[in-house]
Amino acid sequence: MRKGFDQFVHGALIACFCSCLCLCTQAKGESLSTSKERIQCEHAKVNTEDATPVDPGTIEVELGYGMVYAGDAFNDERENVDRELLREHGCALVLTVGVVENLDIGVEQGYVDLHDEEEFVEDGEGLGDLGVGFKWRFFAEEDDGDALDIAWVGGLVVPWGRDGAQDRLAVTQDFWSTDQSLVMSQDWDETTVNGALTVSVPLEDVEGYDATLAADFAMGYHVTQCLQPELEINYAHDFQTGEDSDSVGITAGLIACLPAGFRIDAGVQQIVAGKNVDESTSVSVALVYAR
Repeated sequence: MRKGFDQFVHGALIACFCSCLCLCTQAKGESLSTSKERIQCEHAKVNTEDATPVDPGTIEVELGYGMVYAGDAFNDERENVDRELLREHGCALVLTVGVVENLDIGVEQGYVDLHDEEEFVEDGEGLGDLGVGFKWRFFAEEDDGDALDIAWVGGLVVPWGRDGAQDRLAVTQDFWSTDQSLVMSQDWDETTVNGALTVSVPLEDVEGYDATLAADFAMGYHVTQCLQPELEINYAHDFQTGEDSDSVGITAGLIACLPAGFRIDAGVQQIVAGKNVDESTSVSVALVYAR
């Protein structure tokens, strides 16, 4: 059964990549010049933060679902090795409010179901940790319709998720931490680019863990006003006492802007290289509504 699921998730990743390439090729062939109206670019991406805050007075609601699966891992020598089955399902609700021009604040709460056959305990299930944060766009420039946004995105993780026990997995990181990101979003005609550099540090002493440095890059192309396939490279390095760990992931996504303020973000991420990390496949989809 694991082999069949492996084939499914890898097939989904390949299919998503092929769809993105086909859509972009089709867009070049047909050309967006058939529309007299200029494309209004959407900066949102699946796994890379964007620098464009919610408009003042607007409330954005996001309901998301994600699944993570791993049956292999990368060891200390960056070699691929077998591991017991890891499977995680989660859903999350995110509320974001535009406070003033260039500033929004948000809160996120999720529910997690965690299964790991390398741990001889029961599955972990329950509310995850609470996330609160803000996005402050301190630079914005527009030239002939092409926009450049640069923002500081800050967040705080409140560890109130369900604790583990001797016979149960935890669904909390069990410590306070903060995430600080410098984010850029740029668009040229129908092409959008996001870049983010993030530092995550615990706010208390955590045995064996010091910090995480992450770098993400994403590029999307508006095939139409409502449809934007995109590709991402996601890198993360955990600084730990003893052996550090890192991972390189590739994300293929699709951003669909729908009428009446709705948007769908969907994507597949595959960890393709790393050290002391699971070779995981992640699938996510989110429905976003702004009013």
